Amino acid sequence: MGEASVEEMVEQEDIMALQSRYQSLDVKRRVALDKLLDIKGSIRVFSRIRPFKSAENWRNSLPISVETDKIKVKSLGSKKEFIVDRAFDQYSTQEDVYKEVQPIIKSAFDGHNVCVLAYGQTGTGKTYTMEGVRGNPGIVLRAMEELFREITQEKCEKYTLTMSMLEVYMGSLKDLLALKQHPLRMDPATKSISIMARTSGTVEIEGLTDAEIMNFKQATRLYNKGRRARVTSSTNVNETSSRSHCLTRIIIRDGEKGKVVSKIWLVDLGGSERLLKTGALGQTLDEGKSINLSLSALGDVIAALKQKKHHVPYRNSKLTQLLSDSLGEGSRVVMIVHTSPSEDDLLETMCTLTFAKRVRSIESNRELSEETKKIRQKRIAELDHITKEAEKELQILKVQIEKAESSIREKNQAQFADGSPRSPLVLEQVEFTEISQHAEKIMKKLGPKVKPHFMAPTVSSKQRQSATGESIQKLRNSKFGNKKNLNFSGSHSLSVTGPFISNLKSKSVDQGARRGSHSTNGPTVRNILPQHRRRTSIC
Repeated sequence: MGEASVEEMVEQEDIMALQSRYQSLDVKRRVALDKLLDIKGSIRVFSRIRPFKSAENWRNSLPISVETDKIKVKSLGSKKEFIVDRAFDQYSTQEDVYKEVQPIIKSAFDGHNVCVLAYGQTGTGKTYTMEGVRGNPGIVLRAMEELFREITQEKCEKYTLTMSMLEVYMGSLKDLLALKQHPLRMDPATKSISIMARTSGTVEIEGLTDAEIMNFKQATRLYNKGRRARVTSSTNVNETSSRSHCLTRIIIRDGEKGKVVSKIWLVDLGGSERLLKTGALGQTLDEGKSINLSLSALGDVIAALKQKKHHVPYRNSKLTQLLSDSLGEGSRVVMIVHTSPSEDDLLETMCTLTFAKRVRSIESNRELSEETKKIRQKRIAELDHITKEAEKELQILKVQIEKAESSIREKNQAQFADGSPRSPLVLEQVEFTEISQHAEKIMKKLGPKVKPHFMAPTVSSKQRQSATGESIQKLRNSKFGNKKNLNFSGSHSLSVTGPFISNLKSKSVDQGARRGSHSTNGPTVRNILPQHRRRTSIC
């Protein structure tokens, strides 16, 4: 074994050791992340207060104060406190909000279904949080970018992503990614979409477009197409009020087996509203009623899950039926409740925060003691540190593995370029040249008159020639009698000799008298019988 082969084996062993270390660290990171999310809670509630509007009176916009996990609301001379997992004031950015959602999105690769919901009064910024604006995207686009980043960094080519978008509008389902057809034909958005609940607890949506997304650019284009098809309307509270629930579903599949790894639901819920305040009439009024009913059903489902009841009322709404396998056990749920800082919206703010309190605190009727909170925060900080350190070391190991693999590839390419025996192209060229030179030497030794061995007749060809000769001989005997009286020249012309020449000559004299003078000598007999001339093909 050469020195180069030994060196290559050592490098391969180093790569295997790095990969083993990488896998063990990845397991450690996942375990720490799972514990972290379990401590924080499988259903987490965030609160976000929208910024002030230019038309609002700032002097009447100070009823709410925000702390890290607490919101205080002044109402009728009293102050009420609402505890949440994380509170964002009106100065918070999209990056601040997504930073808290990011670990939950990453947990989808560990097999957890994820559901992120934006809830609140109409006009409080739910759509802004989920969709964002140009240059400042929301949770949906940031989550998609995060998924593609994870796949690229971890080299998880085996994972594939598919995307669907639909809205729940007045109790019916509408496919937002369906292809548009001719106006006279049936609208594809109204095609039948049915919800199928499996015995395993998973939910299948038949008839829904499920488009495979290969990169972030394609995902952005599809998302923009879907959100533009959503139903909106103008009310007294919001000029572009969403009149439906918009759901974006991303499915992570194992590309090799085609098995579903997890689902991610990113939901922009329709705004809860007081009908008297919105001034809605006709169909807009019916849309508002439908939204409020489905939001009430969602609250009942989450309450039943937090209380761990045997029966969870998923079937009370199409919205909860769709999300049933992403709200229950093993799933990660985040609800971001949105409120307004204006005193004019104080009643709606109180209703929204009461709903958030119901969702969050049903699990325990009493608040944790200060000592328990400190222990909990300390444990969360430890797990968060372990997760971040593991991620940093994973990045370092990934770079080392890539460098080692690149070094081996470069050495192999250089070895091939130098014309080493390992190159199949060089080997074939050398062998062909040697064979040609050897054949030329043999031909020179044999000389020009000697036929090569491959041109010599074989046994089969000799048998075919013998059979052909026998057939020709039989033909001669049948036509001209004894073969001793017939001789065929090389040109296949007929010449006659023998005892019967006198008869032949007499006939030729009679014919010559009619046609002219002809010689009856032997060599010119073939001119006497032009009508009987034949050409015999000898094969």
